[in-house]
Amino acid sequence: MQLKQLRYFITVADCGSINKAAEKLFTSQSNVSKVIKAFEKKANVELFNRNSKGVRLTDKGYEIYDYAKRVLENVDIIESISCEKSSKKLNISCHQNYVISKVLCDYYEQYKEENIKIHFLEENVEQIIDNVKNYVSEFGIVYILSNQKCCFTHNLNHKNLEFHILDTQKLCIYVGKNNPLYNKESITIKEILNLKFVQLTRDFFSLEQYLENFDIYKNINKKSFSNIITTNSNYIMNSLIENTDICKFGFNFKNKDYETLNIKAIDIIDCSDEVYIGYVTRKNEPLSNKAINFIKILKSEICK
Repeated sequence: MQLKQLRYFITVADCGSINKAAEKLFTSQSNVSKVIKAFEKKANVELFNRNSKGVRLTDKGYEIYDYAKRVLENVDIIESISCEKSSKKLNISCHQNYVISKVLCDYYEQYKEENIKIHFLEENVEQIIDNVKNYVSEFGIVYILSNQKCCFTHNLNHKNLEFHILDTQKLCIYVGKNNPLYNKESITIKEILNLKFVQLTRDFFSLEQYLENFDIYKNINKKSFSNIITTNSNYIMNSLIENTDICKFGFNFKNKDYETLNIKAIDIIDCSDEVYIGYVTRKNEPLSNKAINFIKILKSEICK
């Protein structure tokens, strides 16, 4: 059985006519008929009912049509992969973050002449870990609270992954001009207890998940924190912060885009815990030059 026979069979079935199929295949009617007859002989089954109006699949023909269609679809996928074998690819998973978006833009501008195909996914920490482990992404960019690091590292070791720290930042909150704290340069924990928060979709290693575990919270009512909106959209999150009194936890990247949106970072002066910014890789597997170049731009941006 040949792929040509399958293609001719599918084309005839779709056209409902050997004449029309011949036109579509840029060949003669007699050649199409010859290929179909050879296919029927090989399969030992009649595929079409012929009449003056054209051809119609038999019951067996319908059954074979579904399988033939799948075979050709898989062949197309294999051919596509084969064609891309020599192309340059960079697969990254990352937290949603404006700074990372800028790094991606800078990377593209610097290396666009190399025609690198970039597959960039925004995920939570747990999904980033799985993407790197399962070879969906070459590396994953994450930020982790200092009091999460032990648990995080244990999780990575279990999956034969490792974490490379690029920078350390202080925890802060982001607020917009409609927030009563907007004009402050710094605040205390008690000042943010009654604020309303938006957060990205929660996962085990999210910043919000562990805020209540800080030592400074021991004598504070943890129910005071109000995460009223959860979203997986960075655009929605920033729109809420810009246009309402809702705020979010984060760390203080110097971000010109936030300034344009009238969003500012406010330091939490009585919080000693820090945020580690870095990337996750598979152990004992060196990164490609493409990945190394991306990380260099990332490090340059976050360490300004």
